[in-house]
Amino acid sequence: MTPDTITKLVELQMKQFNSTRDLKTRINIALWTFLAATAGFAATKPHSRPEGCMQLVVFALFLTLAVLHVAWMIGIQDSLNFDKAAWIKFRKMLDNPAEAKVSEIQDPPRRLAWVVIESGVTVVFIALALAAVFWGPLQGKVE
Repeated sequence: MTPDTITKLVELQMKQFNSTRDLKTRINIALWTFLAATAGFAATKPHSRPEGCMQLVVFALFLTLAVLHVAWMIGIQDSLNFDKAAWIKFRKMLDNPAEAKVSEIQDPPRRLAWVVIESGVTVVFIALALAAVFWGPLQGKVE
């Protein structure tokens, strides 16, 4: 493989990494904004509280949202880890062209620190939204 080809591979892999990271950031910010707005609205506007079965439905919706977000975050983080491992491999090939052999890129070990942190933020926002929905001001109640 020529150094120009390897350089293009490094650039492509870095572009893929940055694109994936930007998408992850935008989705997280959109989700957190939605949850914060839900919590803020429910905490300040009088509303009727979910009763009986509806409590379960509301809780299940928020739980489903949390589970889907965690599953999505794991997939995105795996993609980021792979992109980074590929770009490091290509950089090493560029540093030592004599050993520039194309071989399969090994999946890097799963690092979930960011998934835990970002999912934790999501859980906090979900808890705030649930608290506001279940214990926010009641419609028609004079305080």
